[in-house]
Amino acid sequence: MITNGEIHSGTMKTRWFIRFVVIVMACTAVPTLRFKAGLLCAQTQKTADSVALYGVVNDADGRKIMGATVQLKAKTGVTETTTTDGTGAFRFLVPIGGTYTLYAKSEGIGEGASGPLEFTNQTEKQVVLILKSNPSGPQTSADQPAFFDEPQFTVSGVTDTTNLGGHGSNATSRTKAELTTEITKLSESRVIRDSPGSGLDISAQRALREKADAKPDDFASNHEAGKALAAAGNDTAALSYLERAARLKPDDFDNSRALATAYDRAGNLRRAREVAQALSKKQEHESSENQADVLRLLGSIEEKSGNPLEAVQHFQQAAELHPSEMNLFDWGAELLLHNAPEPAGDVFARGHQLFPQSARMLIGMGISSYARGSYDQAVERLGEASDLTPDDTTPYLFLGRLRNVDTGRSTVYLAKLQRFAERHPENAWANYYYALALLKQRSGPDDTKNLPLIESLLKNAVRLDPKLALAYLQLGAVYGESSDSAKAISAYQQATAADPALEEAHYRLAQIYKRVGDQTNAQRELQLYNELSKQASAKEEKQRREIQQFVYSVQGRSSAAPPQ
Repeated sequence: MITNGEIHSGTMKTRWFIRFVVIVMACTAVPTLRFKAGLLCAQTQKTADSVALYGVVNDADGRKIMGATVQLKAKTGVTETTTTDGTGAFRFLVPIGGTYTLYAKSEGIGEGASGPLEFTNQTEKQVVLILKSNPSGPQTSADQPAFFDEPQFTVSGVTDTTNLGGHGSNATSRTKAELTTEITKLSESRVIRDSPGSGLDISAQRALREKADAKPDDFASNHEAGKALAAAGNDTAALSYLERAARLKPDDFDNSRALATAYDRAGNLRRAREVAQALSKKQEHESSENQADVLRLLGSIEEKSGNPLEAVQHFQQAAELHPSEMNLFDWGAELLLHNAPEPAGDVFARGHQLFPQSARMLIGMGISSYARGSYDQAVERLGEASDLTPDDTTPYLFLGRLRNVDTGRSTVYLAKLQRFAERHPENAWANYYYALALLKQRSGPDDTKNLPLIESLLKNAVRLDPKLALAYLQLGAVYGESSDSAKAISAYQQATAADPALEEAHYRLAQIYKRVGDQTNAQRELQLYNELSKQASAKEEKQRREIQQFVYSVQGRSSAAPPQ
């Protein structure tokens, strides 16, 4: 069985593995030789003996592939490259005592890998690589894809400001900041995966606690109770059982991971870090998936502790060690959170290639595009995400919040939000966003053909959610445009009642009061608007300062923003 434990990161613009089948067999002896001078010096210093590694590259039908690129990569990262001859064969000389990974690729045919390969006292080894491309169906942990080389970007530091294009006054900048924060909520790294307690009711949890309390020296009972309580969201209660289980079996991986996660979620970051770091130092016999779980947990802890540079390094290491959909998404989300949209988009794009049925990878791609100012591309990616899961509200909710999108040209924007409303007629946001899309599609004030439908959708939205202030705001705009000042004032008043901090509602009230000659109320609403705008700007600036921006470079080009 092939694992990914030794397969490290891949060039983010090229070469990702899909699936592979490898047959490894021992063959006859040949004289020992040294590896190519200058390569893998750490291993060559240990011994002068080498293994002759012979191989052949086939396609899925068994045909020999001529001219395929083959790489042999050591744990140190040093690589030897060759190509297959007319019979599909290749050969390397490898120092004994090392651990390596073998990769092969042929354009238009596919990719394959073998590893980790260990060379002890054999004098020859033969490997058959079978290239496959874009397989369908789910992938198991044994045939997960892996990176080929190093990512083509570097996160080298942080600065205390973000490059969001303004200080709280730009609505698009505000939306970018909100969406990049929201995407982290799609992460699974804040929860204990595969815990059995999430579906247990109170009585079942009580039974587990009573069983554990009756057997304080029984590891299994305390571990089970602790994990169940943590999965149910009761991390404080879970800690006493997980701690007791840890005292009974301090080296148990699952319990230590659950304990560190419970500390993390309970807010005790110091203890969470201590347990996770200790766990990371003694898991050499654990699978790459388990090791990556600990790295991802450390990433979560460091992010909450205000150490984003350490956090992103842990998330990257987790994705390189075990490039699962979850690990790749969490890495991309961390980059995006700290205003590194180019590398984040690269990670999400490669994740999409590996996991084409992942809607949240497409969402990540869309928000990365939006953060870079590629609004049409953002709409396309979020639309594709909604196509994958048409009944899932998440892609539509991200799509509906996009600003600066030329919806007059975007048939995707309107079509997807129309589908949202049709599939979820009792969802207030579905009604609101479809109405908003129709408003944006209008050619001008004289284009009134959809106004009855728009009004109906907005009324449905506030009926379904009386606290949906934005729907009242749009209703006021519709009534104001038709010169129905009384209805407009009522709608705006309901908007401010639902959300007193909604600045635009106060501003529009001020304008319509001024229009009807009510200067007293107009002045009051304008004053409220100015005060709220100052408060909102101060809050946004505080949030900007709290989220440190990554200093990163892509292909040698600095992408860091200067301090503002």
